[in-house]
Amino acid sequence: MVCVLSWGTLCSQFNGNVLYLIPVDEYWVTFWCFALVITLLYPVINVPMVDNLEMLIMMVVDEPDANESSIKTFLLRNRRAIISILGMLAVIVLDTFITDLADIFGLCGSLGLGTVSMISPATIALKHRHNLAKIHWLGAGLVLIVGLVITFGSSISIITALLGLN
Repeated sequence: MVCVLSWGTLCSQFNGNVLYLIPVDEYWVTFWCFALVITLLYPVINVPMVDNLEMLIMMVVDEPDANESSIKTFLLRNRRAIISILGMLAVIVLDTFITDLADIFGLCGSLGLGTVSMISPATIALKHRHNLAKIHWLGAGLVLIVGLVITFGSSISIITALLGLN
């Protein structure tokens, strides 16, 4: 309502995204738009991604020994913070280099949600295949294949559109 009162009919000219009405040289507003995108994308994409990656890492690697002191131990003890920081950096890179908000959300959604909702659960299920019935093992394999096709297919489609290769 505030946007319509402030901008009038101009609100309908930018696909409903009133952030495009603000001139780019308004750096203070641009900064807060950047912060808004990070705030929206981080909990939706990064938190489930961190949980799934942490689970996958711990399935492959044993818990570090309490008395052991090495780079591997340091990385394993701080895995959640490291994965979280890398995820945040990826979001910042996406926000910085991709200017269209729809492409940012599309790319983050295709990579993040495809991985979280299809690839990771299927991988975890296949890792524990000895507990699965044959039909569940086949189902997990099918979900993994479909998840890989959907995730990478949609991501490649968005990336080629961004690069103008369509």
